[in-house]
Amino acid sequence: MPSPHRVQWAGKGADAFMQRLRGLAYEALTWAHLSDWQRLEWSASLLLDVVPMKELPPWFLEKHNVTRRDIGVDLLDLDGARAVQCKCYNGTVPSAQIRHFIRVARWIFKAQQCILVTSSSSRLTNSSAELFTDATARHLVISDEQFKQPPAPVRVARGGSKRDIALQQPLRPCQKACLEACANGARVIEMACGSGKTRVMRELADSAIGQVLVLVPSHILLSQFAATFPTFCLVGTGYNHDINWRSPGFVAVYDSAHLLSNITFDHIYVDEGHHLLPEECPTARLMYYFSATHSMQPDFEYSMGSAIEDGVLCDYDVSIPIVT
Repeated sequence: MPSPHRVQWAGKGADAFMQRLRGLAYEALTWAHLSDWQRLEWSASLLLDVVPMKELPPWFLEKHNVTRRDIGVDLLDLDGARAVQCKCYNGTVPSAQIRHFIRVARWIFKAQQCILVTSSSSRLTNSSAELFTDATARHLVISDEQFKQPPAPVRVARGGSKRDIALQQPLRPCQKACLEACANGARVIEMACGSGKTRVMRELADSAIGQVLVLVPSHILLSQFAATFPTFCLVGTGYNHDINWRSPGFVAVYDSAHLLSNITFDHIYVDEGHHLLPEECPTARLMYYFSATHSMQPDFEYSMGSAIEDGVLCDYDVSIPIVT
């Protein structure tokens, strides 16, 4: 039986959840490494306004007594009325898979409508077509050009410069709360991994009145942050021969931070801020320490449990194999 709190949240938060999901879908479709079948699923999510199984919020799972395990349905809408399966084949889709999808959608999820979404390279057998007629199901084809073409970027200005991002989405409530806390003096920020710390840094950077520094502990993170701060100069092995001292901001690995010690920054954002600061670390008017695992008491905290409860992060199932 769903708790009254979750049922109330579901009623009030479904629209906000879907808005965040659409933003995630647009962002996912810009990822170059995304496989064709994943791209087809996210395209179907946008086109039909349905939710991938792995993204379903906890209150939906509790209300309908289901899990996120893959048992033959790829996407559902939040009222449970429509079930969707996506097939991206370079050939014929086996009829047995379609039959299984319709059975699972009808019997387990109690869906009123079954929708099969295929790429234009996927073909159905005659028996599959008969299955759709008998089950009053729909078949939707998304062309390769439609699902392989990423959405156009939006340009946003900062201090006269332009930066490209996939889509300027509305801030999540947790991000708004964090920014409000920062405006009121919070400097030690603890947010769960995946809840949007980088976006918070970006928003803070846009409000800075001087040069900004983002400190990261590794070169892998340096590359990741470069996408969010495209106008910033990168500082680290492989980049230190060409430092642009007039850049509006810098993204630097800890080990190269000393190269910028001659600059007094307006803001410094320390990612993985539970680590010790590097030697000869530059100074700033405002220092912000971001981490998911602070050892010190945070000024602002957004836990993994809260992120899962709010639908920002996915809940997870733990499978324990028992061998006898």
